[in-house]
Amino acid sequence: MLKDTGVSDLSFLVLVWFSEIVLSHPSSEQIRIVIDCKKRIEELTGKILDSIDESKSDEMGRDRQALLIKKCVAGIVTEVSTIAGFCGKNEREFVSKMTRDIYLVTEYSELSSLLEDWCILMAGITPDFTKTPFRFISSELTTQWGKIGENIKALVGR
Repeated sequence: MLKDTGVSDLSFLVLVWFSEIVLSHPSSEQIRIVIDCKKRIEELTGKILDSIDESKSDEMGRDRQALLIKKCVAGIVTEVSTIAGFCGKNEREFVSKMTRDIYLVTEYSELSSLLEDWCILMAGITPDFTKTPFRFISSELTTQWGKIGENIKALVGR
């Protein structure tokens, strides 16, 4: 018996074991939230890519398209940040670093190719639901972002 609790040692061990199982497995609600965020990211990255393509032929609508792109980037950052909230420290730090850099791109229309690369990277983020906290599956994610981030800083810093 555990001292002064009335709970047997075996009952306590079963309770601890059960708690660890529950805490180590994501709830269906967490998974649903992340999947919904992922769908919105895919929709928003599609809008950005379409808008970039349109802006190449529509000189008059560039301001309108730039605003749309900024709104979509803000939406994507929100969704990725929500996903990162269910993830580990490395994923949260990655998202924090990436969001600081990507806002620079929205200010420079000549960086649209980097924005396209970023959209592809964001649409490709895939959480691993078998681990808690969640992790991003692609080990290349930080390497890919590192290259994009370096290009952004080089072009903006010139």
